[in-house]
Amino acid sequence: MVVPLTKNRIVESLPFFWNFRLMPCNTNVGPFQEFESISLDSHDSQDCHTWEVRYFWPLAEPSPIIVPSFGREVFNINQYRFKFHQDLYLLTNDVSFNLKVRKSELLLKKQELEREEIIGFSKKKHEPLILEKGIHLLSIEDINKLLIGTDLARFKNFEIASSCFILKESMQLTLKTVPAKIEFSKLYLPYQTFLSFCIESHSFEAVKHLKNHLNFEGKPCSYTMFLTELKNQAMIIL
Repeated sequence: MVVPLTKNRIVESLPFFWNFRLMPCNTNVGPFQEFESISLDSHDSQDCHTWEVRYFWPLAEPSPIIVPSFGREVFNINQYRFKFHQDLYLLTNDVSFNLKVRKSELLLKKQELEREEIIGFSKKKHEPLILEKGIHLLSIEDINKLLIGTDLARFKNFEIASSCFILKESMQLTLKTVPAKIEFSKLYLPYQTFLSFCIESHSFEAVKHLKNHLNFEGKPCSYTMFLTELKNQAMIIL
């Protein structure tokens, strides 16, 4: 049984929780204040894309995942938003579609751009669905029937090939020194558990700057790419 994350479960654990380790800034004059003066002028608040860079690791990763603090608020547990979701991710032959069913809604965003390993997604669409059973009980046939009346119907020969049910608990923080949000997540997949770290913003420059301060092994990818790769490696049963 998964017990949703709460402040009380983690407040005494910062700066080390799950397998993440937060590293504090040693000086008041650092890359984050430098970013504020150098790059905020280039921040395009009218950008219709959400820029995102996301990484995944098995929970059993032997080495701690080192994450720079990106500001003092990272160590303030009261600044975080705690979330718990049950999602059914839908996979097609086109990994540019990021599709999931949450509660009684289809959530759709499409990868439209990619620069320097940072993905630009379209605005997320919410489409109501009439469900007669829990999302974890939906078959591929059920899903394809449900999608007939949605915006996906305009794509020729569009069809869901497989799906994956995920329990996700996350900690989200809006940064004060940079126009961006970071997210720490724990993902419960069938028979396996993974961790994820994400930087998200409407500013490409904001994500790029923060990404440059990461020192993670491996390449970032979207949820769809991550799940498709696990499927191809037969690491999850879909």
